[in-house]
Amino acid sequence: DFLPLAGRRYEECEMVSSIVKIQRQSQVFIISFYLLIASFVNITTHAFSPRGDALISSPGGTSTGAVVRTHPFFCHNARFKRSNSEVIGLCYSRSYSRSAAFQLRRNGASLDGAPSGCGELDSEDKESTLSAPKHVAFICDGNSRWAERRRLPASAGHTKGADSLIAVLKHLKFRGVRVATFYGFSTENWSRPSNEINHIWSVMEKTADRFYETALREKVAVKILGDINDSRIPLSLQKCLVQLERDTSKFAFDSVDQCMRTSGMDNRTRNDDPTVLNGNGRGNDTLTVCIAINYGGRKDILNAGLRFAKALESGEISSESADESSFGRFLCTSDLPDPDLIVRTGGERRLSNFLLWNLAYSEIYFTDVLWPDFDKNCMDKALDWYRRRCRRYGGRNENEAKKRAQSIYFD
Repeated sequence: DFLPLAGRRYEECEMVSSIVKIQRQSQVFIISFYLLIASFVNITTHAFSPRGDALISSPGGTSTGAVVRTHPFFCHNARFKRSNSEVIGLCYSRSYSRSAAFQLRRNGASLDGAPSGCGELDSEDKESTLSAPKHVAFICDGNSRWAERRRLPASAGHTKGADSLIAVLKHLKFRGVRVATFYGFSTENWSRPSNEINHIWSVMEKTADRFYETALREKVAVKILGDINDSRIPLSLQKCLVQLERDTSKFAFDSVDQCMRTSGMDNRTRNDDPTVLNGNGRGNDTLTVCIAINYGGRKDILNAGLRFAKALESGEISSESADESSFGRFLCTSDLPDPDLIVRTGGERRLSNFLLWNLAYSEIYFTDVLWPDFDKNCMDKALDWYRRRCRRYGGRNENEAKKRAQSIYFD
């Protein structure tokens, strides 16, 4: 009698064990199902949120490289060619504009580890790539105040400001900006205490030495604006800057010279032509950095006026052909496109004698952030603000006005 009873007990134990296994598998399935639902909700609210960016890939897993802006609710309203493609859950931060992301894709760069590709946008999306600024200029204000708030000497603020400049340059290059101009030292800054001025020169020289190898490796051209031959500027700094400008000048053609080659194009046309700074429509990874040292906008215009008058007197330029374009060739910024975007940090709302001739139609962005605290997140905010602007150059553009109104509504 004992053996049959033991057999029944064993069968009952096996049955109980099977029931426990089924319960555990059911729990795992339920938990996995809830996680799947939560992931889908998260992707939907982020990837398809207003102004969200998503990467398009084929079902086979090969990325097309196209970054598109989706409608907040209906993915099928996105403006891209959807044949045999699907949206996958790789989304970019809202701060990266579609135009900049597509520009990076076209240049062969990857965002957040995503594979590079050769995506194709329709005509409407190709127009949107024009919204990325090609030339960004900075009034780097707030170094001294940053140091004062931390009870540090002003020299500490200038040192930290130099670090911010290098960090911003890396991010600008990543975002596809081709020209960046920094207001390093104005003609009015000579009124500051001599010890602060001397430290500014010391920081500039150390930064230039540190940046030299990086500029050659990363294909960054350096151009100096202003009068650096002033006897008050240390000779060692003058030599350092001249060498940096000379040795990196071979990179300037790719990032700047293309936009000035077509003599019949006015500056507005040059700034809006996507093939100008990218060389025959091909993306390139060069960047031109302009440092304004001992520079003043009024002084630059005055010096250009004197040289222009001599050209008129000598017959080099006839009075009939004299215009803004011919005058602009005598400025120290003659081989640069006008800035699309001006960024001033530190909370002040003025231009401080910076690029006065060139800022006629630049968008001006003011921020209360002090320059040493200005990082890539602050830069992304400025670029996103610029993307919302509607540049009409004194005229009217109904399509741009509608796009801007729609952008403001959905945001």
